[in-house]
Amino acid sequence: MRNLATMQCVYESMYLPVFGFAGSVAPFEPGCILAVIDHFQIKRSSFCFDGTSKLFPPDALTTVPFIWATLVTATGSPRFDEDKEILIAGSVGPYGAFLTDGSEYTGSYISTCDIEHIKKWHRPRIQALIEGGCDILAFETIPAMQEAKVLIELLQEYPHMKAWLSFSCKDETYLSYGQHFVEVAQQCWKMNSTQIIAIGVNCLAAATATKLIAKLIPTNIPAVIYPNCGKLWDACKKVWIDANESQSGGIETYVEEWCKLGVKYLGGCCGTSMETYQKMKSIVDTYNLRLDRGTDSFASR
Repeated sequence: MRNLATMQCVYESMYLPVFGFAGSVAPFEPGCILAVIDHFQIKRSSFCFDGTSKLFPPDALTTVPFIWATLVTATGSPRFDEDKEILIAGSVGPYGAFLTDGSEYTGSYISTCDIEHIKKWHRPRIQALIEGGCDILAFETIPAMQEAKVLIELLQEYPHMKAWLSFSCKDETYLSYGQHFVEVAQQCWKMNSTQIIAIGVNCLAAATATKLIAKLIPTNIPAVIYPNCGKLWDACKKVWIDANESQSGGIETYVEEWCKLGVKYLGGCCGTSMETYQKMKSIVDTYNLRLDRGTDSFASR
């Protein structure tokens, strides 16, 4: 019988806008066991103007104590199930997100930027997250194989740490930069299957993400999937716009299919509401219950 209990690690993940102070901080709801520090566009120089660095030291923004302080400030007190340990995942987004030109969805900077520069840019961010107390790293929205390999190399500098690796893709076959998703996933898994707990996709339409993951499953690489609400990012207007691809229903309508495919970690990315997370939780719990009772066809595989 397949045990899907570990899927709870991602399906209720909440992105805390550490740098986006104008945004709202999602409170911990009962049952949440993972919070993700979202610092896609942060680097040290971001806080080196107008005395900001004295008010908000860069390293402080990536520590676990800072997260809890932020939650208390925004919600009065962090609300969570005290019987569960809350895990903190440090988000390590692509270099393109820092450029704020939408290139995390194209990978265009890979052909113009020295890969050693990208590695040098990532190193202090990863170091700060690990030293700050994060339990795991989330290498996510990575558009190209070159950057994925850099991140895996940096992860190897911290043998005790683990991470998942999630790509941005332009269609149901290729990464945003044009490389074959499954082939890249296999190469990355071969590089470091000890520290990488799963490989998958995030921040794209659920229908496309599902097709990509369906192609990955036969490789036996543990899969992670967390699509966005089905929209595209307009880098010029800095807004989400409706995509040409129609997505009937919310991403929760895909959850049971992901379970049957054998996905190990699932969740939602940009535009995913608390209501959607709760629906996903209910579906996964129901599915696991059917597995325990042996009433689902997947249980006999």
